[in-house]
Amino acid sequence: MAGERTSAFAWSERFRQVGLESGSSLVETAISLSLYLMLLIGVIELLLTVYSYHFVSDAAREATRYAMIRGANSCYPNPAFPDCNLGPQSISSTTNESHNPVLQYIESIRYPLLNPKNLSADVTWWVSQQSTSGTTTWLTQCTGATDANGNACNAEGNAIRVVVTYDFPLTLPWVRIPLVKVSSSSQMVINF
Repeated sequence: MAGERTSAFAWSERFRQVGLESGSSLVETAISLSLYLMLLIGVIELLLTVYSYHFVSDAAREATRYAMIRGANSCYPNPAFPDCNLGPQSISSTTNESHNPVLQYIESIRYPLLNPKNLSADVTWWVSQQSTSGTTTWLTQCTGATDANGNACNAEGNAIRVVVTYDFPLTLPWVRIPLVKVSSSSQMVINF
């Protein structure tokens, strides 16, 4: 009978250890799953940030094209051309679409998953300068209606640069991160 008691005691001890181990494996699984889920959500958020950058860079190119064909001579063939003669005097805000026709154009494209309230567009005009070797550079920013020589800032041959910035709301579990700025710029020479 003493031998049976010892073996019964051994069996009960084994069942108690198995019960303790299953509880610890539950805790280990919970910790592992939370870390894997955080990593998975972090990768998804990173991919969404790259996705946003793709659309922001496309918005910068499209906005530059929009402003490029609206130079000083754009009103002459057709005075009803929208936003013709677009220059520095036409834009007074980087974030308000009613004071920035370029931003209004970007928002009209309606890029998927981009919140238009988080977009801003900074538009600048640059005066062309011809060097003695024949190369053209755009180093001087034009801020008024005309440059230092009395030419319109949006004259043919000058350059326009558009910088589009998007405040991406990065959301990671258990981590508080403010908005991430995704930005892209584009520069083209005015044709009309």
